[in-house]
Amino acid sequence: MWQGRIAVYNVDPRGLEVVHENVGVNLATGGFFAPPDPATAELVFEQVAPQTGGKIFRGLNDLDAQIAQSVEDGDSFYALSYYPSNHVWNGKFRNIRVVMRNPELIARTRNGYYATPELAPTYRDLDRLLSRAVINPLSYHALDVAAHAKISASPTRTAHVTVDIDPAGLHWQVQQTQKRSCEVTVVSAGFSSNGKVVAYNVKELQVVVDDKKYAQLTKDGMVMNLAMQLPPEVVRMRVVARDSTNGNIGTADLTPEGEQFH
Repeated sequence: MWQGRIAVYNVDPRGLEVVHENVGVNLATGGFFAPPDPATAELVFEQVAPQTGGKIFRGLNDLDAQIAQSVEDGDSFYALSYYPSNHVWNGKFRNIRVVMRNPELIARTRNGYYATPELAPTYRDLDRLLSRAVINPLSYHALDVAAHAKISASPTRTAHVTVDIDPAGLHWQVQQTQKRSCEVTVVSAGFSSNGKVVAYNVKELQVVVDDKKYAQLTKDGMVMNLAMQLPPEVVRMRVVARDSTNGNIGTADLTPEGEQFH
């Protein structure tokens, strides 16, 4: 979450509760309302919110309004960065504070960071992230990926998958020949009804294009085709595309009929 710059909002959906009569409150006159006492585990988890720049909502009955506020916060924000003068990367937590020149404005930010150097991911790190993206139920959107498949049953059940990748999320290198190149790994996986991977296909591609073709890809997208045999127990598919240089990942999930769903 730190590396992804994710702000966490803790929302207690229980809202306000009525206090019983044995506390000396006359409920007939309208009652007395109080938020429930949080459990210790909840208090520990809620420490994540302020550390990431989020908020804690408890004891409120307008849950829809609070969720709408968190969505609105995520739609409009500034990304501020600086390079610290302390170059000792010892992994310890360092506090930060943003002060607004206008006292009527409030900056809600994460309250610090861990002093660890940002190292380029190794090939092992990238492979681990790729494997995780295959089985993770969440979607990945660092690459914009769309896919659909035609399922044939003769002679064996086979998925003919068409993958469309937005080139804007790919890292293009300019070669000495003035052509552009990128490297992409595409994985298609088939899942059984209990969520296990029972079939997969890995395809590594190096794309080299001239400026004219690059302009066309930027406009129309980059389309590639692959085929994978599907065992009878496959009930859904996932296509994962990863840029082999910058590590950007995108996913597309397919129904048994080969149509993409979200």
